[in-house]
Amino acid sequence: MPKYTYTAISTTGEKTKGEHISPDESGVLNMLQSRGYYATKISKKSNIDLNNITIGSRKLPVHVVARFSTQLASMLRAGVPIARSIEILQSEVEHKPLVPVLDDIYKSITEGNSLSTAVRPFEGRFPVLFMSMVEAGESSGTLDSCLDRAASAFTRTAKLNTRIRNAMIYPAIILFFLVALLLVMLIVVVPQFMEIYGDEPLPAFTQFLLNVSYFLRTQWFIWISVLVAVIAGISVFLRTDFGRTGFAKFRLNMPAIGRLVRKVYAARFARTLASLVATGVNLPEALSISGRSVLNYYLEKEIQKMVDDVVRGEQLSDSLEKMGHLPSMLARVTRIGEESGRLEDMLLQLADYYDDESEAATQAMLTMLEPALIVVMAIIVLPVLLGILAPMFGMMEMMM
Repeated sequence: MPKYTYTAISTTGEKTKGEHISPDESGVLNMLQSRGYYATKISKKSNIDLNNITIGSRKLPVHVVARFSTQLASMLRAGVPIARSIEILQSEVEHKPLVPVLDDIYKSITEGNSLSTAVRPFEGRFPVLFMSMVEAGESSGTLDSCLDRAASAFTRTAKLNTRIRNAMIYPAIILFFLVALLLVMLIVVVPQFMEIYGDEPLPAFTQFLLNVSYFLRTQWFIWISVLVAVIAGISVFLRTDFGRTGFAKFRLNMPAIGRLVRKVYAARFARTLASLVATGVNLPEALSISGRSVLNYYLEKEIQKMVDDVVRGEQLSDSLEKMGHLPSMLARVTRIGEESGRLEDMLLQLADYYDDESEAATQAMLTMLEPALIVVMAIIVLPVLLGILAPMFGMMEMMM
């Protein structure tokens, strides 16, 4: 059974930390809640301590979880028993990795366990929001509506992820062909001109290109080794707490797209928090879960500090203003929601607004990026062509 490390805070502001053996993260949360504490951080302790990093992702795609949640909610609303619902969905699911998961969930439910108990062993496969919404739905007797809320949140997230992914396909293809073109020119084309020029004196830039070409062809094992070492070094660095925090913070402040990134995170945070609060999850726990759902390590740590503030009695809007890493409108709308008693509705509306803003900003960025990449290609490729052909032009002038 795995061991978890945790830090938590009580309603009086008392902090504690320690370790707890549990089959899953929910067991740690239940233990802390029974003692009057709210978790601010929970991490699974590994025998090999590499900052709890796992190689590869076993998580189910967001759109798959969204479809499963919608279908399960519809069947429960129609009065189909939960075990029978899982059995039907298992036979119709298109995402094959989900089949054995549903098979184990079905077996657990037929043994008399609740859905929340049955899905606990798969916390690494399902989003943390799904796990929390299932527990909240069972506690309140509104499992179908909670699943609908979760499905809505997952659907919006999946659509936004798809839009951003599609927007980045074209730049990625252009950059790939740019690098490939440069390598072909330096490794294949330049050596042929080297034979033509022979011992003729060459311009400095042309000689530089010839030297680079010679190095790439004859010392390939060196530059490939350096490239592999750099990639491995960056990978290891990003697995450290310092590296993960720094890179996550950099994403929030990236030139040109940092504002878009912050809107995406704000939409994800607002939608998750609204969904949890609407189902009756207490605010500190909802904040903690929302922080983990944002998928930005730096923001997650900052949001966990907000949990401490809220437990001590501070308003959520004040804590958001103090954090300052998300759009200021989020704090203002939160304050209005707190004062009007409609926090979840205001957050959902804001999440929709930021989703629409992110889509428009992504499209605008792509529109400007296409000609910019063409210009970049010209700036990089043309000097190389001119450097290769310049001596030939000089030779032709001398012959004339």
